[in-house]
Amino acid sequence: MNHRIVSPVMLLVGIVIGTGVGMLISKPTIDKGQTERDQLLTQMQMAKAESEETIQRAATKIARNENELARVKNLLIRTDAELKKVRAELQGIKTPMQGTTAPEVVITTPTATTSTSPTVDYTIKDGDSFWKIALEQLGDGLRYTEILKLNPDIPENQSLTIGMKIKIPAE
Repeated sequence: MNHRIVSPVMLLVGIVIGTGVGMLISKPTIDKGQTERDQLLTQMQMAKAESEETIQRAATKIARNENELARVKNLLIRTDAELKKVRAELQGIKTPMQGTTAPEVVITTPTATTSTSPTVDYTIKDGDSFWKIALEQLGDGLRYTEILKLNPDIPENQSLTIGMKIKIPAE
């Protein structure tokens, strides 16, 4: 056989065999790397899903808080308007009275009267105030004066006791 032909063939066979053996030896390492890559991809996808869910919950809370803020702002605007109206009425009363003498005051003893408007009993809960009850039960905190009128035996500045029963307008 000719050495010039055999050497390159042998060299080529050696390279092929060496490459094959090298691949067989490194296959477990390659497989392990692919498995680790797949696990990392799965963890990244789970983290992304959790982040998106957290962002969605936060966005929902923000929207709720913005709605509550708008509701409170509207309530403050209405209250401010009502306050301005009362101040104007008070100023209108003060102006004609300036320079006049105080009218004679007649003190009468209150008599028991029956209310013509329907009422319901309400039991005081923790944190209640006349304003809060009027706001939650009647839809307008300014209606607390109606509750005071229905319960003349309870002073406006008295602390309400949990479990106490009071009368409130039926509507």
